Amino acid sequence: MVEAFDELIKAIDEANATEVRRIVALHPVLLEQTDSYGFTPLMHAVSCMSRKAVVIRELLDAGAAVNRQTDEGYTALHCAIDVNGEANLNSREVIALLVAAGADLTLRQHYGWTPLLRAVVEGTLDEVDSLLTAGADPNVALPMDTLPECNSGLTALMAAVTNADGEDVITFLLRAGANPLARNTDGATFSEYLDGLLAEYPSGDFSAKIRQCREVLRQHVAPEAEPIELDRKFLSNFIVR
Repeated sequence: MVEAFDELIKAIDEANATEVRRIVALHPVLLEQTDSYGFTPLMHAVSCMSRKAVVIRELLDAGAAVNRQTDEGYTALHCAIDVNGEANLNSREVIALLVAAGADLTLRQHYGWTPLLRAVVEGTLDEVDSLLTAGADPNVALPMDTLPECNSGLTALMAAVTNADGEDVITFLLRAGANPLARNTDGATFSEYLDGLLAEYPSGDFSAKIRQCREVLRQHVAPEAEPIELDRKFLSNFIVR
């Protein structure tokens, strides 16, 4: 059976959907077998650099468990995030396939990350957008009661600051309904969190990035403030001085 498992993984790496179908039909038990990382064939298929939607579809159609978790809590949806190389070009299709097959958007791995939180921290804009479109909660936060190093209660907005495309990720989250007034374990809102980072990093590239994130937040909040400002100007015309 070890040999058959290796053959299946080889077929997945070669994007040979026909061979994948043949092997799984002969040995359906292989769908639940795991490699040294605890990955099932489906997890391997969504995370390999040569991933193809047609191969993933074969595994799902054969009955691969889409919400199976590794010992560290990773699901296939977690594994599909931040894949190197050309595999990133089909991230929308891969995520859509998994979600259509019943992938749970709320399951967390050992850091407390849901698939969206992983995408926000390590992933791409397409991955973030795809998960939000699928219904992932933009107000998801790191839990406050898991690993000591991960129990900061950071919101997705806060976690996005370190992403290479952090400003754009923050824009996507805000448009999807992320609440900038939500607080972390220190009691800080998103704006206050950014202020704290600026105090810690007053200069340099990261400081510039933080300022850009603040500008994104300002532009998002400003339109809501404009009508109030206009009303004040209008009413001032009638105030007797």
